[in-house]
Amino acid sequence: METIFYDALKTIGDETKLKNWRRVHGGDINEAFYLRTEQGEYFLKFRKNCPGRFFACERAGLEALRESGAVHVPKVYGYKDGKDYGYILLEWIEGKKSDRLGEKLGRQLANLHRIPQEFFGFPEDNYIGILPQKNGRFASWIEYYREWRLLPQIRIWPKKRDCCRGTCGKSSMFCWRTSTATFPADARLPCCTGISGEGTGSAGRTGNLI
Repeated sequence: METIFYDALKTIGDETKLKNWRRVHGGDINEAFYLRTEQGEYFLKFRKNCPGRFFACERAGLEALRESGAVHVPKVYGYKDGKDYGYILLEWIEGKKSDRLGEKLGRQLANLHRIPQEFFGFPEDNYIGILPQKNGRFASWIEYYREWRLLPQIRIWPKKRDCCRGTCGKSSMFCWRTSTATFPADARLPCCTGISGEGTGSAGRTGNLI
């Protein structure tokens, strides 16, 4: 792994000695590492055989969140999407647990969804976990949530042995009801942010998003 660490650091201009590194736990999609060189500290997420543009999509999501100014996210120093492996190299933020951590994140997310946008959705496709996630531009959040979030998941659930029939049934009923119901006009207006944290997958450790 050290060879990969040095290669990643070299691409961003840090060719100093790697003084310390360790695994960071908390996620189940990628391997995560803390790196400390003579120049600074970093957070690296790594995955073998990652899907195409996997970390490029994560970078796009993080940069969109950063531009909103509503949620504190780590800086993206670099990334690689290769045939054998991929990674994204991020700013290391030393987090501190507190009783108000969840409240603070909740308020930041609420502020994020108050930012006016011209549409619901996201301009490019990305991933939720390792599953491809389609996006687009919609005037109705109901249509967006139903057609591009719930229905794709419902279609793959029967292939999963741990699929809960109750959850499948309730979600299918929700989709049917929202396709036939009449909603207030303001429910179909793009009155909140199209940026979403889903699929970015960057909550690597406590503190990285706050």
